[in-house]
Amino acid sequence: MNGGIVWSMTVKDSIIFAGCSNNIDYRPSWIFRSTDNGNSWKSSIAGNSDVNCMAVKDNIIFAGTNYDGLYYSTNDGVNWIKNPLNEDYIGAITVIGNKILVSGNGIFSSIDNGNTWINISSLAHVRILRTDNNKVYAGSGMGGVYSSLDSGRNWTQILTINHPVEGLDFKDNYVYAGSYAGIYRSTNSGANWVFSGIGFTLIPSLIAKNNLLITGTGGFGIYRSTNYGLSYTQSNITQRSAYAFVLEEDNIFAGFSGNGVYISTNDGVTWQQTELHNVSALSLLSSGSDFFAGVAGNGIYYSSNNGLNWAYRGLTYYDVSDFLISDNIIFSATMGDGLHFSSNGGINWVRNSLPANDVFFIDKYENYLFAGTSSVGIFRSSNNGVNWQNIGLNFNDITSFAKHNNILFVFAERNSYPEFKGVKYSSNNGTTWNNSGLLNKKCLSLLSSNNYLFAGTDSSGILRSADNGNTWTQLEINNTDVNCIIDVNNYLICGTGRGVYYSNNSGTNWLYLNNGLDSQRVYSLMISGNYLYAGTEANAVWKLDVSQIIGVNQISTEIPLLYKLHQNYPNPFNPLTKINFEIPKSNSFDENVLLQVYDVSGKLVHTIINQKMVPGTYSVSFDGSSFASGVYFYSINAGNYSESRKMVLVK
Repeated sequence: MNGGIVWSMTVKDSIIFAGCSNNIDYRPSWIFRSTDNGNSWKSSIAGNSDVNCMAVKDNIIFAGTNYDGLYYSTNDGVNWIKNPLNEDYIGAITVIGNKILVSGNGIFSSIDNGNTWINISSLAHVRILRTDNNKVYAGSGMGGVYSSLDSGRNWTQILTINHPVEGLDFKDNYVYAGSYAGIYRSTNSGANWVFSGIGFTLIPSLIAKNNLLITGTGGFGIYRSTNYGLSYTQSNITQRSAYAFVLEEDNIFAGFSGNGVYISTNDGVTWQQTELHNVSALSLLSSGSDFFAGVAGNGIYYSSNNGLNWAYRGLTYYDVSDFLISDNIIFSATMGDGLHFSSNGGINWVRNSLPANDVFFIDKYENYLFAGTSSVGIFRSSNNGVNWQNIGLNFNDITSFAKHNNILFVFAERNSYPEFKGVKYSSNNGTTWNNSGLLNKKCLSLLSSNNYLFAGTDSSGILRSADNGNTWTQLEINNTDVNCIIDVNNYLICGTGRGVYYSNNSGTNWLYLNNGLDSQRVYSLMISGNYLYAGTEANAVWKLDVSQIIGVNQISTEIPLLYKLHQNYPNPFNPLTKINFEIPKSNSFDENVLLQVYDVSGKLVHTIINQKMVPGTYSVSFDGSSFASGVYFYSINAGNYSESRKMVLVK
């Protein structure tokens, strides 16, 4: 599943970088990097704005943002640091000789890799910079193309048109300019220009390779010319906006609006989507093998094969905040376009009669549907959403919902009066509402599990109540946002600003469940079959075998003095056995533990655990039902400790 807006791209030492825009207000934008030609991507944060442009100089990668200044990375994009240049808007970056040039409110130059800057020109509104030996070309947002022969100090307008120029490239004496009204071409290094083609169309990007010119358009896909821009043909992508290109050896990569990154291995004739997961999955729903993902700013995506492949399913441009299935009707709540429903498995969506544009959740209790809205309170329906009744809490944002001991709980916040925010409860199915004991904290999620009520907050972690919300206790997850909490066979699993945690003792203790998520913010969680699915802030949907979570029990919180791997029991076994082990305190507190099973030839046949674990004594089950009878060895590695033991499977 792919999406988001890719504004810029560059390449360094075969690493491909894509500068993106995040579709959630006030969240950071992302730079993605791929070390395997786009087969997989990892993300990092560079400020809080769209990444307009990128360039590389002396192993340093620079990234210019739309209103958060200039950033740089010295470790191949793993981490980004704010540059001291005092400019908010960075429109373009290029390198000429030993200088870096950036455009903001003028042209700025640095000869010490960005440590200090000089304003060398008043030329402003520059959308793109390109360097050809000793000449610099600049595409102007006010119209036309400029060139400089003295490293950006003095500029001459060489193409005079009334349209902004956002795409520029050159090859030998050919120079190409992509404008808001088509392509212009020069055959003599910019001295003279003629209109080249694709008229009345925005050309935000283009790239030249020998006699080939590849152009991105605003909404009409990609065009290509094989004769230096004399004529153009459309590629197999015909209806999307391509904002950025980068060339890596024989491959061309294109960054799109809402569709991530594509690759062409045949000079732009055909394109295939890479695995850039630049979307935020706010909500998830499963119905058998059919999955739905609600995406920030990109509507609904659908998978018919347990999440292996995804296709777009409507509600473009909206945040889809929640799903519900009730009496074979699928409901989807959006921010901006109200509540929708589908009676044909999500193929078509119809606007529901709920009188609200911003809907935070849709839930069901007994025979009633409940919908939490922005500013117009909470609504209830007794006929599966055909009609709705406003049941109070007007002028509030109602963002989360739970049922606990026949009591309804919601979080309500009045935007103009933050002192009124808190968890409210109703003992009469929503007819009247009262304050609980949890006030003045913003709750992003509520859950009832066993005899407890849990509240996930925006910055204070998780709180728990054992007396129907009258009093609350802070749990050990704190100082982070807890966006969702689910119960899986009495195991609590929560999605936070630091990844996923789980608890097997009603929230008293929590274990960090990373397993490749890299501490991403998680907005939504879902269980389907043996897998846990996590909707993340910028990397779409991830999945994890549930047995890695619910198969591990912490049987003692007393901290052992030494590592120890116990003999499995029973032994011999058929097909289930238990393995106990002890993890002492270490310098990192949470030790990465690897517990694996090998056959007699030394071949790895199963990984039981591969995750960080806090000190304690644990018990894990191993199921040998899919293995042949025989001798096996299980081995643990944690820190500098390793040990193996033998077990026998007899069928």
